[in-house]
Amino acid sequence: GGGRMVVHAHAQISADQPSLQGERFGPLHLVVTAVGDTMAGKLRSLTFALQGQGGMEEKTVDRLLALLPPIAHERRIVSALSGMMRSFRIDIPHAQLAVSDTMHLRLDAAATLSGNGVRLQIAPLAKPVLEWTGAELRGAGAVTLSGRGLPSLAFAVPSLAMQTGARGSKGQADLKLTTAFSLAGIDHAELSAQGHGSWQAGQAAFTLDRCASFHASRIESQGKPLAGRISARLCPVSDMPLVTLGHQGSNIRARFQGASAVLPGSAVRVSGASGDLT
Repeated sequence: GGGRMVVHAHAQISADQPSLQGERFGPLHLVVTAVGDTMAGKLRSLTFALQGQGGMEEKTVDRLLALLPPIAHERRIVSALSGMMRSFRIDIPHAQLAVSDTMHLRLDAAATLSGNGVRLQIAPLAKPVLEWTGAELRGAGAVTLSGRGLPSLAFAVPSLAMQTGARGSKGQADLKLTTAFSLAGIDHAELSAQGHGSWQAGQAAFTLDRCASFHASRIESQGKPLAGRISARLCPVSDMPLVTLGHQGSNIRARFQGASAVLPGSAVRVSGASGDLT
């Protein structure tokens, strides 16, 4: 009756049309190996591994992609992400779930979601990857995203907190970001930044803690080169966000310092420039 029990399980799970809140995520095929620890009929902890594959229907993919900021609506990015969501593989090699007054999920090794040449990986930091208190979702982790048509992203999230309600979700997170990309007239760019992100009611913002470093091989407008071999520091303007995203579009606000570049069609290099970026 009230004693402790340890349960070992190995299961294969298949579902042709699983759904969550009306969205279909099938077909889904999973293999799960787990060891559960129960007390008085209640689960206290679960150590598990999970591998599988699945896909989302086109309506669900389109709705999820519509949530991305406008800059991510470039054709090659949409094609890469939609292909992954329509046919993906998931691998969680070793994780632990602990249940008490709160629920903790820890990863002992990186978890991976991949498909269509795209790879998303979540690795553990010192804190639980996810902690659910009943009113708030907290977490921490290191995330990398790379693959066909996508900017290369690597960011650490030392802390994240999110609440959900009738008006949607809101939250905040500390971020350390490194990205490499070619996008919207900027070729072979690299950006390293550290700051604080927040979101609520369809609005999102990222505020720098300190100056970020930016490098690019070339910047052009309407096919005409503006500058090459660009290097600069992007610094916060007072306490204003570097980037804001919302239903009305996006906005960038920063002050660039120590900028240098080579002017097109010449060997002239401009250095030490500064100014506002809006």
